[in-house]
Amino acid sequence: MRPILLSSLGRPKSLMALFIVGIIAVSFPTVAHAVKDVYPHTTWWTPVSQGDHTQGQDLLFSKILWLTVTVNILVFLVMGYFLVKYAYKEGRQTKFIHGNNKLEAVWTLIPTLIMALIAVYSHATWAEMKYPQTEESINAEVAAGKAMRINVFGKQFAWYVQYPGPDGVLGKIDPRKYRSGSTNEEMIGLERVGAGKDDIVLQELVVPVNMKIHVRLQSVDVLHSFTLQTLRIKQDAVPGSSGKLWFKPTKTNIEINGTSPSQGKAKLGFARKLDLVCAELCGAQHYTMRADFFVVTKAQFEDYINGQSPVNESSDEDGDDGGF
Repeated sequence: MRPILLSSLGRPKSLMALFIVGIIAVSFPTVAHAVKDVYPHTTWWTPVSQGDHTQGQDLLFSKILWLTVTVNILVFLVMGYFLVKYAYKEGRQTKFIHGNNKLEAVWTLIPTLIMALIAVYSHATWAEMKYPQTEESINAEVAAGKAMRINVFGKQFAWYVQYPGPDGVLGKIDPRKYRSGSTNEEMIGLERVGAGKDDIVLQELVVPVNMKIHVRLQSVDVLHSFTLQTLRIKQDAVPGSSGKLWFKPTKTNIEINGTSPSQGKAKLGFARKLDLVCAELCGAQHYTMRADFFVVTKAQFEDYINGQSPVNESSDEDGDDGGF
């Protein structure tokens, strides 16, 4: 069978493929603009960053991306060269080539070195994301009002966020009582004794700007993934274990996303909501597993949380360090 030559580009199917690619390329700016109208917090490439700590992640992502693009271009150039140089010609005899051990060693060693350099380069960013502080320093920041602890629970198909009450201490959670009732508190097994008497449990995430938020993450049933795109957060919630993560938003929803009476709350300045989503396939209604996410001023946060009742059926209504 004759090999496919570059001249095959003149065939109808190939011309149709090129035409489709051209249409996509021409229409991309229009589609991107339409997406930005619907989701104003997005750029043409990534969601707008809502925290200074995300810059390292974005830089790492961009460098790895362009490295990958460069390698792909080089590979395709070499492939194109061989397609032209060794295209079928009448009368040309096939030559058997056993291989080249030196060449194979080089093209194995180069990717290995690149991967090792990426691992070394990304270690600092990874360490900052996952291991920023000791428990003692976190406790000191919480006591000084510079940080806050919350618990987040994933459950098919909703998110539950536990906030400390006026005492500033999160109440204990009894995993044996998961899903034992209808209220938010009962769903996560919150014990309404001691520090848990004044805790607030909502089905939305509301946090103050310029404050470090330390999260303990838990799943009530199956594997979920806690994801905040504007803060570059994605971490699995694993049943039977407690995960930790942190973030510090430096921009409010209004600053990056504007206002919307239909997507905001009066006490929060009608800030347009963002989304806390699950990025792990967790069941038939996985696509519905989301919660409203608001970053607001400290005054708005305190006013909103203080206006909540310690026992809520739903978030639609306007001493230890976590209990795990």
